[in-house]
Amino acid sequence: GNSGVILSQIFKGISAALTGTAEAGASEFADALTRAYKTAYDAVLNPVEGTILTVVRESIESTKAQMPSDASVEELLRLYIAEMHASLLRTPALLPVLKSAGLVDSGALGYIRILEGMLMSLRGEMLQLDESFETSADAPPIDDSSFTADSSFGYGYCLEFLLQLMNSRTDVQNF
Repeated sequence: GNSGVILSQIFKGISAALTGTAEAGASEFADALTRAYKTAYDAVLNPVEGTILTVVRESIESTKAQMPSDASVEELLRLYIAEMHASLLRTPALLPVLKSAGLVDSGALGYIRILEGMLMSLRGEMLQLDESFETSADAPPIDDSSFTADSSFGYGYCLEFLLQLMNSRTDVQNF
């Protein structure tokens, strides 16, 4: 999908809004988040509701309507994240493909996780790694036999690939 490109536009909007700002409070950061969703919407040829775009837009609009004038950045982020979770749960109702698959928008969930990390950092909290997500040498290898030099891809805008790291060095001069 387009979530990675949209995410880059969200951060571009935040950056543009805060450029030249030495210190930003909750109000300035809320305005930056508003600019972020507008930048992201403008970058997409045909914006689709029920995606990361919707979650970012709905959440900051709702947050700004509820945010006290003396809110801290931490309070802003806490409220924004709560609003994003609520908006995320509505994405299947807006996008039939998500509803039929029983999913929420993954790009929006990823963005929420990034903002949760920002809030944790602001609070001085450290992320605790869950050892169950560690890979091990006992993990079964990925079956890449269906991808060959003659494979064709039906979608021209999204290409995913696997990279195999080799134990031996490659002679770049004779490659």
